[in-house]
Amino acid sequence: MEGKNLLKNNNKLIALITALTISVGMVMPSRIAKADEITNETIELVDEVSNSDESKMDSGNKVIDILSFNDFHGNVLESGKNIGAAKLTGVIKEYQTKDEASDTYGVVTVSGGDLYQGTAISNILEGKPVNEMIKEIGMVVSAIGNHEYDWGSNKIKNWADEAGFDFVAANLIDETTGTIPDYAVPYIITDVEGVNVAFIGIATPETLTSTKAENVIGLKFLDIIETLDKYSQIVRAEGADIVIALTHSPATEDSNGVITGEAAEIAANANDIDAVIAAHNHKFVDGFVTNINNSKEIPVVQAGYNGRGLSVLTFTVDDNNEIISIDANTRQFYVESTVNDFPIDKNVDEAISKFNDELAPTLATEIVDLEFDLDHDRYAGVTPLGITVAEAMRQAGGTQVAIANGGGIRAPLSKGMLTLGDMYTILPFDNNVVTMKVTGAKLKELIQHGINPDGFGWGQYSGLTVWYDSKTDEITSMRLSDGTKVEDDEYYTLTSIDFLMTGGDSYNFDGHIDPVIIGEMRDVIINEWQTKGIEKLNYNLLIDGEDTTDIVADEEVEVKPEITPEQVPSETPDSNENVESDKGTGSVEKLPQTGTPLSSAQVVFISLAIIAVGFVIFNKKEEIA
Repeated sequence: MEGKNLLKNNNKLIALITALTISVGMVMPSRIAKADEITNETIELVDEVSNSDESKMDSGNKVIDILSFNDFHGNVLESGKNIGAAKLTGVIKEYQTKDEASDTYGVVTVSGGDLYQGTAISNILEGKPVNEMIKEIGMVVSAIGNHEYDWGSNKIKNWADEAGFDFVAANLIDETTGTIPDYAVPYIITDVEGVNVAFIGIATPETLTSTKAENVIGLKFLDIIETLDKYSQIVRAEGADIVIALTHSPATEDSNGVITGEAAEIAANANDIDAVIAAHNHKFVDGFVTNINNSKEIPVVQAGYNGRGLSVLTFTVDDNNEIISIDANTRQFYVESTVNDFPIDKNVDEAISKFNDELAPTLATEIVDLEFDLDHDRYAGVTPLGITVAEAMRQAGGTQVAIANGGGIRAPLSKGMLTLGDMYTILPFDNNVVTMKVTGAKLKELIQHGINPDGFGWGQYSGLTVWYDSKTDEITSMRLSDGTKVEDDEYYTLTSIDFLMTGGDSYNFDGHIDPVIIGEMRDVIINEWQTKGIEKLNYNLLIDGEDTTDIVADEEVEVKPEITPEQVPSETPDSNENVESDKGTGSVEKLPQTGTPLSSAQVVFISLAIIAVGFVIFNKKEEIA
């Protein structure tokens, strides 16, 4: 009998331990450290790199730091995680002060491109505030980003001449002349403490589909690897000790440190380069890629976006300027200080404040009172803000459907009074709104193209409910907002933007008819919101599953219960973020648009209930025995 009681008690204990283990496992899953998490280890790493530099200089070797930032997008004002131009300059000048005090340490600052377009203060003043920062930090060279073309290529040379730096783009050709455009050079070589550092420029071929087609007419992009192999020989012959590919090519680093993307392909395949500076997809990257030709470990760095980071490539060279070692570190400022506690450069601060004071009355112009938050993350699906913007376009165009691009909407909106400055923040690009007619088959193709795309933001739309299979991303049914099913051979009225119509984000609008331009996108949206206000809409327009609409007496009745906006789960990114996402190019997970996961409290309650039931059963068995 004692043996049976012991067995019975052991069974109870085992059941209790098992249930508790399951509960804890479900509530507290193991975590993998992300690049943007605040950790003491990350902060300590910054100190270690600095101490390591000092020890290397003490050995008699030279240490050269290559500082790079990318995708600044005109964010000269401090806001949220954006530290602003004055503090970014202050950080860079700390390195320069160290350079001035040492004969064995040197530093040079460069950019990966996309410097100017993106904020009201920079857009309205056509980049002048950004150039104030560039002149103060003494930036030497920049890659050409796709958004350098947003106001036409004639601006590019003027920016460089005004601020005293060079744009480099070795793989960019003007088809009319057969040569590199006059606003760029293929490479530069700069002397840093007696060490010759070469920067070979690479512009991403995605430029042709990520800016207005009319602004890049006649441009041709040469093979990147062949171009780098050609110019690396040239710069070595001219005495370059260090050769760096300065690119606007994307890179993504996963939690295991594996780097992928166009910049990683460059590092793996170019014959004779020592490092790659990446840009374009707004990621934080600092790691190494093995070159398949020589087995060298090639560092690849990228410093996020909006001035939120600074990449540091540290080269240690001997007396003959031969490279002894290379370190790659990307500082993430909001990891180092959540309150942006960085030195402020007085000159830049005064210049930016002057620009801001001049524009303040204009930027503070009130547009409309928003009574609720509108979330937007272009990599997360069809979003509340995306749908709201598309609906304003649809109403302005008087059409059945509207399509916008998720990447053209650059930030979420928080409730409160929206100003003109807010409108420039969410819609910085000067696209035109166009109405047209397309067939149902073409409409399906356009919507399909924007579902879980590879390399750009999700398509945003209104006027349609779409059913699809999340396993394949294939559309299974589409209905207009009045319930009418979209037929392939019927024509439907559509509102979109000229950027997409001319091939932006690789959209194909071939076959459309009756196009009419109705105005500039930002102005169109402002007019609609000022006239009609902003209504809370049904955001459940993309449904994972089958279209279960029944046809009864020629009327279409939706049997699925209506999901209100409050029931649709969403993540609210930082209101100052343009593209804050752990999903890089080609690595966006398929996210279902419906359903809510169990909360931790629900899991604990279920587990405790299981334990209670188990004890009751065991007690009943004991009484029967």
